[in-house]
Order: sequence, then C-alpha cells, then structure tokens
Amino acid sequence: MSLIRAFTIGLGLLTFSVADAAARSDPKKPASTSSRATATSIQFAPELRREVEELLQYSPTFRAQYQRIAETPRIVVGVRVDVRLTQTNYRARTTFRHYSSGLIVADVLIGPGSQRGESIAHEFEHILEQLDGQDLKQMAKSNAKDVWYSGSDVIETERAIKAGRTVRDELRQAQIAR
Repeated sequence: MSLIRAFTIGLGLLTFSVADAAARSDPKKPASTSSRATATSIQFAPELRREVEELLQYSPTFRAQYQRIAETPRIVVGVRVDVRLTQTNYRARTTFRHYSSGLIVADVLIGPGSQRGESIAHEFEHILEQLDGQDLKQMAKSNAKDVWYSGSDVIETERAIKAGRTVRDELRQAQIAR
C-alpha cells in the first residue's frame, strides 16, 4: 500500500469518531451517556455505533480497552462490518500496518449479525497485545502457551478469547439488571 493511500485511509478514519467519555470514567461504574468527548483515533462504522455505546456504558472491560487504545498516540483504529467474513471460519479479524514513523493502523473487520460486542472486544485485545509489544507470529511459531495459528495466516490467543467472553458476560449481566 502506498504511503499516500495509507495517509488517505488514515484521514478517512479520523473523520468519523465515537464518544469516549465513558472510556475516561471509572471502569467499574456504568457510564453516563450525557457528557461526551471524542476519540479521533478509534473510528466505528455507523452501523456499529449503538452497539459500541452499549459496550462503553455497560462493560468495564471494554471501557478499559477503549481508554487504553484511545490514549495511545501512535495508533489509529478503524472498525467496520464486512459481509465477506460469512464465507470464512472466523467472525472477526484485525490486520495491522506498521510504519517507520511508529504509527500503527489497525483495520478491524467484524462479521454481520447481532451480538458483535464479544468480537469487537476480542479484536481490541489483539490491538492491546500489539501495543504490549507481543510478537504473536513468533510466539505461535515457537508453540508458546496460549498462542496458536487457527488458520494459515490467522493467529489466536487465549487472552483475546478471555477478553471477548468477559465483555459478553458483562453485557448479559447488564441486560439482566435492566
């Protein structure tokens, strides 16, 4: 991908933002949706807005993930729905582009359907693994515990699975309490 195209995509991602006031609040408290700031480094497709608002409001785990990513100056994240994922054996996927400037661009694809919060949180955990400096390719090649290839070029981690399931459970608990 050319640098100009990457820059254009990055700018395109920056034009759409979702509120992150919830992410900046106490992650143990349900978030208020009244006062909002914007995180320009994390962009969600319009069809994901309502679901992301619920994640921010009712999932302390997702709020913490979101806040950490939003506060990292060298990353831009775009999250969108991709119907082509229905033809694969996975529900979501993130690809990363690393630039010599230190910029990381993460393109998160989520499959269509309902209940996508678990997948979004799962992929956000993969982003955090990158920010933590984990070399998942090397870890999977060396048969590291809790990191493996789930396809020819797809790496999975127990950490991401756990994060997704935790967020799913937090959302279920919030629904029961409402």
